Amino acid sequence: MLEAITTEMLLTGGIVAAGALSIAGSVFMLRSPRKRGTEVDIDALVRDAPYYRLQKISLQRSEPLDEPGTADLP
Repeated sequence: MLEAITTEMLLTGGIVAAGALSIAGSVFMLRSPRKRGTEVDIDALVRDAPYYRLQKISLQRSEPLDEPGTADLP
């Protein structure tokens, strides 16, 4: 069965496979990067954080400063 496959054919197949793999890797690395998801608004994230869970570990939330938009916070 292996008599028909000579060393030259095995070397040729290996070189072709290595070339195809290098081309596929180059295409993969040169493609345009995907756009990331929506950016996170850090101010809103901190404002809406579940501070009530900090009471279980005996940390207390300080009262917010008199900033616009914070008067409705608990």
